[in-house]
Amino acid sequence: MEQIIRLDNDIQKSFLKKEYLIGVFIDFQKAFDMIWKYGLLNKMVKIGIKGNMLGWVNSFLTNRTIQVKINNTLSDILTIQNGTPQGSCISPTLFNIMVNDLPSCINNCSISQFADDSAIWLCGKNIGYIQRRIQKDLDNIKSWCDKWGFLISPSKTVAIVFSRKKKSEKLLLTLGNSSITSSQ
Repeated sequence: MEQIIRLDNDIQKSFLKKEYLIGVFIDFQKAFDMIWKYGLLNKMVKIGIKGNMLGWVNSFLTNRTIQVKINNTLSDILTIQNGTPQGSCISPTLFNIMVNDLPSCINNCSISQFADDSAIWLCGKNIGYIQRRIQKDLDNIKSWCDKWGFLISPSKTVAIVFSRKKKSEKLLLTLGNSSITSSQ
């Protein structure tokens, strides 16, 4: 709730100032399945998690296998290289450790994160200027994702202009080579 309240508060302030607020709501593709094990272990060491706990997480994520059954036929057993187990109570915590440094790559915008839901936003009077600054942070997020093995779904990532004006300019934001859908 805190993240939604922060965004709502900034939207209300921008309305009072007769400004625009552009928000980009980011969808991490298969977020828990994409966690890079060695990147996670590295980040755990950097925040001071070592010893038995680090060893336990390493063991927990090592030699995991999957097999699919369709009717009475079983697939081959495959070893999973990345990701955390679906439904495990520690998986959300491990994901949060993995994305904890995402805000460090944001230079212009406000950011909110709750598990695999993230949003960035910025307000101001000049929509073109806001758009350029948000694009820089989107480029930084894309670089961060490339470094840590995450993918963002451009088709599920949406930009929204919040304004008291009936019609505003069309947004032109991209994520890598893909355009982000915009709504007004």
